[in-house]
Amino acid sequence: RVHGDNTCFMRSIFLTVVVCALLLLSANECLGLKHTLKIRGDSRSAFFIENFGFKPHGKLVISTTQFYLLYPIDVIVDPERLDDFRVGFLIRRTSADTAEFSSSSDKSCAFDKTKMDDIVVPLFDRRNWTRMTYEHTVAPGEEDLFNIFFVNCEKDAEVSFNAYIAAWNPGPDYLSAGKSPLPTMYFLFAIAYLVCLAVFIRFMRKPDAEIKSVHYLMAILVVVKIVAVFVTAMRLHYMKTTGQGHGWNVAFYVMTFLRGILLFSIITLIGLGWSSVHSHMAPRDKKILAFVIVLQIISSVALVMTSELSPGSPNWITWFDILRIVDIIACGVVLFPIVWSIKHLRDASTTDGKAAIAQLKLKLFRESYLAVVAWIYITRIIVFLLEATVPYRNVWIAEAFGEASTLAFYMYAGYAFRPVPSNQFLRLAQYDSDEDEGIVLTEVVTNNAVDA
Repeated sequence: RVHGDNTCFMRSIFLTVVVCALLLLSANECLGLKHTLKIRGDSRSAFFIENFGFKPHGKLVISTTQFYLLYPIDVIVDPERLDDFRVGFLIRRTSADTAEFSSSSDKSCAFDKTKMDDIVVPLFDRRNWTRMTYEHTVAPGEEDLFNIFFVNCEKDAEVSFNAYIAAWNPGPDYLSAGKSPLPTMYFLFAIAYLVCLAVFIRFMRKPDAEIKSVHYLMAILVVVKIVAVFVTAMRLHYMKTTGQGHGWNVAFYVMTFLRGILLFSIITLIGLGWSSVHSHMAPRDKKILAFVIVLQIISSVALVMTSELSPGSPNWITWFDILRIVDIIACGVVLFPIVWSIKHLRDASTTDGKAAIAQLKLKLFRESYLAVVAWIYITRIIVFLLEATVPYRNVWIAEAFGEASTLAFYMYAGYAFRPVPSNQFLRLAQYDSDEDEGIVLTEVVTNNAVDA
């Protein structure tokens, strides 16, 4: 009866994941480093649009069409006013990615606080509002991280316009200077994950291998991870050479979604002791797993929205915040089962009977907890700080560091749960087999008594 309930639960989870993956297939293709931005009735005084790291002789193109200034009905604008409208683009150069990703809360005009090396692309003359094109070629010595803002210093006025922004370095290379090595980097990581998969499968194929359900899930996870990293490499390759993803964006969203679902589910299941310690899932365990999957679905939707929308869109910052918050919550939730197991084992280790077994479990779960915490801390905090502080030409190092940390985490998990007889985690299942069978028999007898 318990096995049947678990099978139905896992089947419903699988169907939910398949449906969500199919929905992600309908996502529109992002245009990579060629941005089309549509702004309608926006009253923000200044907002960030995009940034790009240039090399010498790189080129930036900004084009606008259908530009309108919308004033309140009680504001009278002189019909002969032509060329003193304080609106336009502001390009600010920095050495690191420290640009503001939210609308400015400062009500003063940004045009009044320009720096010496700032570039102002004015839309002061309304005769240029139908169509305006600005082109800039980066001279030697001018290379830097160019942060593009739109500024509206017209009091109480809203703006509406369409903008096309393209940036590239010599080649042409449509990836920012600090991200140009990423396609090669991800190809190398795909090979590294493939080697790890081959080693893990070799363990599974040994005659004395003790294979459990979690091992199949771990192998599937690594396969999905390999495909996800390869798709990321192909997506970045085409974005680098053409400025567009050429359909790889949709595959990227789907594989990222599946990878997230599998990774967080496996961490949760291991923390709950499923398959390696227990052969069934309690109702509370099912609720925790379902909650983790829901969080990953929300995170995947937020990822698609932040990728499809330009940072200049009013809703981009909302989806960006949702992505960060949900990801942090998911990382916290997967720690709860491990913490609960540690607390339970700490209490059990002080009692007679199975104190030695409880001590062994406690040691193993503490190691798992430290590994998960270290991985979360590195990939969610250290990598973020690196991206914000390293020079723009070296920003790829932050992504390489994060991916290397994830690879190390996968290697630790594969080694800790390898299907060999000497594995201490698997020996715990033998110690607890009688206890688990007792639980199942008790539930069956109770249910039969109720049916009778």
